[in-house]
Amino acid sequence: MDMHMFGAMYAPSNSLTLMVMTNYSRKEMTQQRNIMGGKKKFRVRSSGLGDMSVSGLYKLYNSANFKSHSGFGVSFPTGSINKRDATPASSNGRLGYAMQNGSGTYDQFIFLNSLKKYRKTKLGSQIYYKISAFGKNSKGYKHGNTFIAKVWTSFRLIDFFSTSLNINYTKKSKMKGTDNEMNPRMSPVMDSRNQGYQKLNLGLGFNFINHSDAFKNHRIGLEIFMPIYQRYRGIQMSEQFRTMIGWQYGF
Repeated sequence: MDMHMFGAMYAPSNSLTLMVMTNYSRKEMTQQRNIMGGKKKFRVRSSGLGDMSVSGLYKLYNSANFKSHSGFGVSFPTGSINKRDATPASSNGRLGYAMQNGSGTYDQFIFLNSLKKYRKTKLGSQIYYKISAFGKNSKGYKHGNTFIAKVWTSFRLIDFFSTSLNINYTKKSKMKGTDNEMNPRMSPVMDSRNQGYQKLNLGLGFNFINHSDAFKNHRIGLEIFMPIYQRYRGIQMSEQFRTMIGWQYGF
C-alpha cells in the first residue's frame, strides 16, 4: 500500500487549532488459490480517496519548556467500501476488507498530546482513541475501536537537522458484522473474523528544518518503522516495515 496524506491546520485563537485531513491510497494484493483451485496466482488492485477527518486541538498548558493539548474529532465516510476487481470467482467481485478505502461509518476520536523540551532534546507522547460508530455501515459491518499510544524523543544535532526515536503501540478491536457479498470460504481477506490486531513498532526519523529565506518555513521529515511485536486475530498479513516521508509548510 502507498498512501498520500494531506492535511491543513488553522488557529482561530491562541488556544484552539482546527485541523482537516484526508488521504489517497493505492493498494495491491497478490493471492494464490489452494490445490483444488490449481494453485493459480491472481492480483487485485484498488485506489481512491479515504475517509476525511475534522478535529479541534485545544491548549491545556503552554510554557517555554512544556506544552499539552487535547483534541476531539470526527471521521467522515468519504472513502469507498465498494471497491471491485476481477477475481477467479467473479469478473467484478467486491474486494476484501483491507482493500477497501474507508470504513463506511462516522467515527469519533479523542487524543492527548504532551511535549517537554530539555535544551536540544524533546520528549513527546500521544494517546489516541477512536470509537467506531454505534451503527453498522451500508454493507452490514463496522470496524473495531482503535487505541494508539506513542512515546518519542528527538535530538537537534545542528540548527536545522534533528533525529528522532519513536515507539508506538496500536490495538484494533475485532470487526462486528459482515459483508454478505464477501464469501469467507474464498479467501481469508473476506472473513470478518480475520480483523483486529496488536502492534508495537520502533521508528527512526530524520528531520530537516529550513531557516534560509529561499525555503523559509518548510520542513521535510523521513521516518522508518520496524515491527517489534505483532499479534493478529485469525489469518492476516504481518507488517515488515513502513516508510513515511513528510513535507510541511507553515505560513
